[in-house]
Amino acid sequence: MLFRFLLAQLHLRSLTGKRSPKAMKTALRELPAGSEVYDHAYKEAMERIEGQNADSERLAKDVLSWITCAKNPFTTLELRHALAVEISASELDENNLPEIEDMVSVCAGLVTVDKESDIIRLIHYTTQEYFQRTWTSWFPNAERDIGMTCVTYLSFNSFKTGYCPKDKFQERLRENALYGYAARNWAYHARASLLESEQLILNFLESEPKVSSSFQAVVPLAGPYHYNSGLEKRSGVIRGVHLAAYFGLTETIRILLKNGHDKDSRDNYYGQTPLSWAASEGHEGVVKLLLEEEVDADSKDDDGQTPLLLAAGNGQEAVVKQLLTVDGVDVNSKDNNSQTAMLLAAEKGHEVVVKQLLAVDGVDVNSKDDNGRTALLWAAGNGHKVVVKQLLAVDGVDINSKDNEYSQTALSWAARDGNEAVVKQLLAVDGVDVNSKDDNGRTALLWAGGNGHKAVVKQLLAVDGVDVNSKDNVFGRTVLSWEARNGNEAEVKQLLAVDGVDVNSKDNNSQTAISLAAENGHEVVVKHLLAIDGVDVNSKDNSDRTALSWAAWNGHKVVVKQLLAVDGVDVNSKDRGQMALSRAA
Repeated sequence: MLFRFLLAQLHLRSLTGKRSPKAMKTALRELPAGSEVYDHAYKEAMERIEGQNADSERLAKDVLSWITCAKNPFTTLELRHALAVEISASELDENNLPEIEDMVSVCAGLVTVDKESDIIRLIHYTTQEYFQRTWTSWFPNAERDIGMTCVTYLSFNSFKTGYCPKDKFQERLRENALYGYAARNWAYHARASLLESEQLILNFLESEPKVSSSFQAVVPLAGPYHYNSGLEKRSGVIRGVHLAAYFGLTETIRILLKNGHDKDSRDNYYGQTPLSWAASEGHEGVVKLLLEEEVDADSKDDDGQTPLLLAAGNGQEAVVKQLLTVDGVDVNSKDNNSQTAMLLAAEKGHEVVVKQLLAVDGVDVNSKDDNGRTALLWAAGNGHKVVVKQLLAVDGVDINSKDNEYSQTALSWAARDGNEAVVKQLLAVDGVDVNSKDDNGRTALLWAGGNGHKAVVKQLLAVDGVDVNSKDNVFGRTVLSWEARNGNEAEVKQLLAVDGVDVNSKDNNSQTAISLAAENGHEVVVKHLLAIDGVDVNSKDNSDRTALSWAAWNGHKVVVKQLLAVDGVDVNSKDRGQMALSRAA
């Protein structure tokens, strides 16, 4: 309905200038039908725009080209700044800012301003679709113009002071409306329009303060790590060759290196070289160029990460492949947390990268980081089943390796987080220790039961030799005790069907499963437990409380009724001098 109204408006606008009723009727008869109606209406609107005076036509096409080709929506102030920029100028002339009303009126009804967000946008999603298909016909130089505008903006004198402290940075963002967009997107527009060798861009990249200013908006360093590290006191913290590498501008880097830029230069943010920046972002062309220049392929940044580690951690498959062909690249190099490329790739679940690394002779699949985690532990804990499968296929992988934090194995981590598929994979491996205990005395079964992972509990109970009565160190509880306490009815029923399960096992407070269930009013669990021969309904805990005492004290009437129906239940049992039923009363 909205679009029909819009279409009617556009058709009415198209009749402007018709000088006779006959001309109007002829124009109306010639209106297309079906799917062509949209394109016809927008084409006519553009023809009306081209029929305006030169200044109005230019303004309209500038507005439409920015809205169509920009990487994100603009507020009216952002677009006004963009349209006011004069290429190669050193500052913004505020007398050149167009009025919002003019920006809208010259666009023949194709543009509107959202009153709530102040976003200026095309009138309808079909308008956006139309221009995405046809913009090269209406404004063929849009990408080039936007790229040059962004670089000019970042080259203004207002950015010549370089990196600034947090409060000044926020002020800089407020005062320079196009700053954030220009910093993040100039290179994309430059690449799209083959601007990499433009002198304007090269001049910008030669200015370390302006490069640093722009990069501060690319990666807003508002976090405590950066602002407490003294970076705000430094100048020239990043150079043009780093920024070009970050954005993947291969030809630009070629020229910068020819002009004397240091191919192994380190920035002052992370101590990274251009190769590290390019590897991290996955820019194959830049990596290839730098490797041909024989840069240090194993250079470590301030975190101890090499280009290979950065590429592996970010899943940059093509770059990992490139780096692995370089003689001398250390596939087992460790960063400051003792993580290798294999560990980082496994942690993030980058399957292809893991495959690439496993194909390298001498890769250490059992390498541990500072937390004692191997690649298998990371992959299992994070539920990356394909990576787990890859690692389990490696001869010599340590399936029972324990971390340093909790002494947990891969099976414990997977069970703890309920990763059923990974648990299944691990249980299929000969030699997996299903009863391995961590520092808290918890087995995989205890973790799965305590966290309510029903399917995992079922998997573990099907394993021969699983210790169903294993107790943790903190509370002294078995998995049955935990399930009973938490009211997990199906799991309790499942456990009670296991041969040898100790229904009367006591925790550190001498509470049994039925005591814990009664205390918490879990009626169905109590029913399951009472159906078991030999359950001790009168067992007392360290405070001399029985299941009946707990149920009565907490007002669980149904559970009290269940227990009173049991032959031999001690209704006169006392804790600290009071009978259970007295407490209930």
